[in-house]
Amino acid sequence: VANKSLGVERIPTPKQPANPEQVALLAQEITSNRCGWAKVDALRCLRNLANESEKNRRLIVEMGVVPVLMSAVFCGAMERELAVSDEVRKEALGSLVSLPVCDKYCDELSQPQKLTFLSYLLQLGNDELSINAASLVESLASSENATDEMRCNIGGTEGMMQGFVGLVRKTDYPRAM
Repeated sequence: VANKSLGVERIPTPKQPANPEQVALLAQEITSNRCGWAKVDALRCLRNLANESEKNRRLIVEMGVVPVLMSAVFCGAMERELAVSDEVRKEALGSLVSLPVCDKYCDELSQPQKLTFLSYLLQLGNDELSINAASLVESLASSENATDEMRCNIGGTEGMMQGFVGLVRKTDYPRAM
C-alpha cells in the first residue's frame, strides 16, 4: 500500500462463499473412479474452501462430504497402502482436520482399525500427513462426545503414543509442536 507509513493498511478482498453446487461437484469428483491429479485438485479446492470461513466449513459438513473424506483417508487402511494414494490421503486428511467433524463422527473414527491406521500415519515420517493425523486424533480425544473409554482406546492403540512423542521430537518442523 502506497500510504502504509500513514497508517493505511490493505483491506483483504472478501472471497465469495462456497455454494452447494460447487461443494457437490467437488464431492462427486473425489468419489469418481478417476485417479490422479483431478481428485487431488478437488481435495485441495475443498480444503481451501474449508480454510476460508466457518460458513464454508458448515456447508461442507451439511452437504455430507465428511464421509467422502473419511473414505479417502481410510481407503486401503487394512492393507496400509500408501504409494497408491498418498497425495489423495494427505489432502483428504488435511480437509478433514479443518472441519468440525469429530463430534458427529466420533464413534466411526474411534473404531480400532481406524485408530490403528491413524497411529500408523503418525509414525510414518511424512510431516504433513503425520501432523494432520495427530490433529485428528487430538480433536477426537477432546470432542464433547469422547468418553473415558474412548480416550483409553486412543491412548492404548499400539504406536499412538510413540507417534506423538516422535512428532514432539521433530524440532525441524514447528507445526509438530
